[in-house]
Amino acid sequence: MTRIPRLGVPPDLFCAPLVRPLHRDERFRLVTDAMGANGVRLRERELEAALIGMIDYARDSSEYRILPGPVVAGGADAVVLHFREGLRSIRTLAVHPAHTAEIVLARILLAEEFDAEPALVPAEQDLASMLRKADAALLVGDPAFRESTRHPNRLDLADLWRDLTGLPFTHAVWCTRESALTAEQSGAVTRAAREGAAAREDAAPDPEGQIYLDGFLYAWDEEIRAGVAEFLRYAYYHGVIPDVPELNILGAETGDGDSPGAREPV
Repeated sequence: MTRIPRLGVPPDLFCAPLVRPLHRDERFRLVTDAMGANGVRLRERELEAALIGMIDYARDSSEYRILPGPVVAGGADAVVLHFREGLRSIRTLAVHPAHTAEIVLARILLAEEFDAEPALVPAEQDLASMLRKADAALLVGDPAFRESTRHPNRLDLADLWRDLTGLPFTHAVWCTRESALTAEQSGAVTRAAREGAAAREDAAPDPEGQIYLDGFLYAWDEEIRAGVAEFLRYAYYHGVIPDVPELNILGAETGDGDSPGAREPV
């Protein structure tokens, strides 16, 4: 009996456009968890593909392939730093350990912009309890969206990243291994992502959610690729990853993908 491919999907609204069409596709089984948690599952071969952040991709880039379809980038209120006092006085930062790329983003921006290198305090994503444990709190995904107007001292890190680099921050990419999915299956995931990106209004639960989703980029273009490259360079410079990985696009080596360049260096 052929195993049904397992796909790791985040529960957060900003990923919903790339996931929603797959809920009705019986060829796949969806595993819902935070991107970092599914990044671990993908590494341990408990998933055939997953929406993961770029740090999880970078750590195993020689084995991984990025599916040549839309990613999630840009947006507002998806990665937000809340703080009690001044940004330069932050000594401790409460984070959920599963949000690996966003934690790295916070580390980069606090060091680059505010000369701060806070110690990380593991915590669940509850803002009040996080701020009792640490000087600042990092919220990602739906918790960040819910708290977007409830706390006065806040900093949208995707906005700050664009201010620093002029480029969007990429939240998630579809990633697999070379032989984990058949060509038909990988094509189905990519087509579902394109379908969902083109009809993102279908994923919005209400008008507020529609406004939120309209702020994101669901694409894979030169600006987004440049933003990914810059983020990986910063992560390397700050000692997070041992080298700057190549972007390996599934099918690019054989010409089956729709993204230019085989094993394109970043």
